[in-house]
Amino acid sequence: AGAFPPPQYVEKLHTMAGQTGVVLMGDSIHAFPPDIGQGVNAGLEDVVDFEKALVHAGVTSDGFGMEEALEEYERVRAPEAKAVAHIAQI
Repeated sequence: AGAFPPPQYVEKLHTMAGQTGVVLMGDSIHAFPPDIGQGVNAGLEDVVDFEKALVHAGVTSDGFGMEEALEEYERVRAPEAKAVAHIAQI
């Protein structure tokens, strides 16, 4: 019988890929097994909170303010991400 791999969790909720303009966040940086049923819920919350952070930081099309937006997103989402990681490890 197959089994899900153990959850992989890192403290930082986003990472920049050098100067490429690529940001990994949400499920692309964390790998949780699907049996806890939190993927879509967390993904939708990620989108809403990241959009709010982008607006709050006044991010422009050339990326001005992106670092501030990412820091705000991480501040808001970190407690929830830690809670989901805890649930996945039980």
